Amino acid sequence: HYGVIENEHKNHILDTSFAPAFVSEKIFREAVEIARSVAETFQYVGTLCVEFFLTKDEKLLINEIAPRPHNSG
Repeated sequence: HYGVIENEHKNHILDTSFAPAFVSEKIFREAVEIARSVAETFQYVGTLCVEFFLTKDEKLLINEIAPRPHNSG
């Protein structure tokens, strides 16, 4: 994996991406493991982006699965 990236939006448009993301080690590991699980479940080979929402109570929700380089990096 290439790490976890955090996106900041302005007016509902991607403005800035931070790499690595400003998240806890627990969230970082969980995001990587979920993304790996998605790829393994689909038996996917190639570039894959799994985009998440992080809730206020520290839960990751998959928002998008992109079988390509994502616009955020």
